[in-house]
Amino acid sequence: MSTTAHGRPGGGRRQARGAAPQGHDNLERWLISYADFITLMFAFFVVLFAVSEINPQKARKLAGAFNDAFKDPGLHATTSNLIPAVQVVPPLDVMFVKPTTAEDDTVRAAGERMRKMSQEIRETMSPLIDRGEVRVGDSESGIQIDIASKLLFAPGQATLDPAALPALRTVAEVISGATFPIKVEGHTDDTPIATERFPSNWELSAGRAAQVVRKFLEYGVDSQRLTAAGYAEFRPVADNATAEGRERNRRVAIIIEMPTVKPGAAAMGLQLPGLGAPAGGP
Repeated sequence: MSTTAHGRPGGGRRQARGAAPQGHDNLERWLISYADFITLMFAFFVVLFAVSEINPQKARKLAGAFNDAFKDPGLHATTSNLIPAVQVVPPLDVMFVKPTTAEDDTVRAAGERMRKMSQEIRETMSPLIDRGEVRVGDSESGIQIDIASKLLFAPGQATLDPAALPALRTVAEVISGATFPIKVEGHTDDTPIATERFPSNWELSAGRAAQVVRKFLEYGVDSQRLTAAGYAEFRPVADNATAEGRERNRRVAIIIEMPTVKPGAAAMGLQLPGLGAPAGGP
């Protein structure tokens, strides 16, 4: 018969009074935290997927659900609670509502009118275009009509040739129907000029542009749309080393400018030059 250290019988050490009973540690407690993390990640990606569709109706429902949930901490996320929630939190509502298409419609209307004007100019001036005396180009900034100086002016002069007036009248009749801004540019080659009236090509190019503007005014084009500028020989379109290049550089450019739309301008009812009253207006 065995005895303890104190002489009492027993097969092992006696458990101290008041000590907690020994047992196995719960080794699966990490699953609770892991499950919480996975649930949060699932909810996060569901929200990202919903937001990526940029659907205003869904966004308003989602915003309303979040709004109600934060107002009432005891609210359970059930289907009956989410669907009727239509109250919108302003920041989210602003974020997901699609921008107005009024600006796009206005730009498209201006572009369509530009295309019609370009086509009409090409048709009415086709004989001059075929002879190479007029060039018409289209770009995102508008329409540019290059008229050879020899068609409009005598060499070294800024007085319009009477034979050139029908061509200018044709252009004026086309552009007077719209309100697009119009810029008239005078250009020369690099041949120096030094006369009493034109000390340099600056005065010659500016004088020629001004003469075309004055003629447009006589033909009924609104003065507020017109601008004249002279660039002398400093904006060539060809090489001045050849006779053909110098002839191309001696020109008057009529630029019908495509207006730009500032964001929100159409929604505020602002008028776009070239189109008259805004869409939906009187």
